[in-house]
Formats: sequence, C-alpha cells, structure tokens
Amino acid sequence: MSVDMSRNKKTKQSEKPTRKTAKVEDFVKARGVGLAASEWAEFDKVAKELDMNPHALRVYALRYFMQRYQAGDIQTKKVTALPDIS
Repeated sequence: MSVDMSRNKKTKQSEKPTRKTAKVEDFVKARGVGLAASEWAEFDKVAKELDMNPHALRVYALRYFMQRYQAGDIQTKKVTALPDIS
C-alpha cells in the first residue's frame, strides 16, 4: 500500500494513477529545497544507516511531515526566523 498525499488516504498499488489516467496535478513536480550543508550531510548519514537512497529519504520525510500536518498532529505558527534545532 502507498499513501496518497493529495487525498491523505491509503490506496492499493493497483489503484495508483497511471500516465494515461492521472490528472495533471497528480504528477510529481520536482522543486529545490534549501538546506544547510550539515543538514544534507545528516540526510546522507541517516540514509546510509537505513540502507536507502538519500533522495528517497528526503521525499519520505517531506511526505511524512505533510501527512502528520494534515492529520493535525503538527501545530505550526508563523515565524520570521527558523528555530534553533541543534
């Protein structure tokens, strides 16, 4: 099973849209993410520990955040500066 982030529900693999049936907004759209060099290195380190592709880990992390946010598990507020996460 996979998580359909646009609808926040689980779908069977066979129900995933194909190029012929998917709506335009269902396609993956690559965009850049600006992270500090140390943050990129941390993704690489964790990906190596998990024996997975670093890009796949970043995609998972972003989708996981969005899924938790949509479920109301992550509360956000407007900030003008990033919090210290070290």
